[in-house]
Amino acid sequence: MTAPAVAPEHQVEYDRFWRQHVTIAGQLIDELVARELYDFRRILTETRSVYRALTGVERPDEQPEVILAHAGRIAALVRAGHLRAHAAHVADDDPDAAALRATLHEIAGRWEAQAPPEPRPTVGAPPVWLAAAWYGTDHPDHEVEFRQIWRDYLVGRGGRLDQDKVAQVLHAYSTVIRSVSLVYDDLTASAISKPNTLAHHVIDAAEVQYAGMYADFLCDEANHLDEGPVRAALIALAEQWYPGAWNDHQQGLQVIRALDRQRRNKPQDAAAAAA
Repeated sequence: MTAPAVAPEHQVEYDRFWRQHVTIAGQLIDELVARELYDFRRILTETRSVYRALTGVERPDEQPEVILAHAGRIAALVRAGHLRAHAAHVADDDPDAAALRATLHEIAGRWEAQAPPEPRPTVGAPPVWLAAAWYGTDHPDHEVEFRQIWRDYLVGRGGRLDQDKVAQVLHAYSTVIRSVSLVYDDLTASAISKPNTLAHHVIDAAEVQYAGMYADFLCDEANHLDEGPVRAALIALAEQWYPGAWNDHQQGLQVIRALDRQRRNKPQDAAAAAA
């Protein structure tokens, strides 16, 4: 007995969700499809700006973990570059110039060595329509944009929209916005997750998170040094990157110490209770 055919994923999603948004009386309507894809393009446009600024990735359909690995690598290398640039601007007449430069270069070298390796892409060549949508010129009129970017791909025989092709593109739309939401959430420490957020808001929020993270790393480096000009310079640089970084770091250490004391006291408390 032949098993029943399983509908493709894009078709299942279309029947479950998209059909009600792009058809009237079961008929695909160009205007409705154009409006949905216009919203898709707006998300792609903003995502492209975010990904270029923070990850260097040029594919909205790449896996979130790959995109985030690129972002982590770039953040580490950029911050290491900031340290090396700061070292280059230490005044020659500063009596501690040599020690400070050596420390900054040493830290920068560690950050560069610890940067995630550049991940391999998981997607092949993009579909023609995706390349056109990713790089195409924005237009304020959704109907004009539809004709310029989408219609040639989506129209089938007889000059009418091909339902299966429309379903494929709308499925890609759903997949991309889920991926972008995960990426934004991670980049901004859950401050932003909506995929239609304007790019500059996402970039600014991500930069704040990375600044805080690497300022904390710098405070940790300072915490392992003896009191002196080099330690003070590291703390000052951390504060420049993220105001309040040193105080936040010290509070974090207090919490860690308190938790460690609780952990070490548990066996003693249990033994006392047993006695």
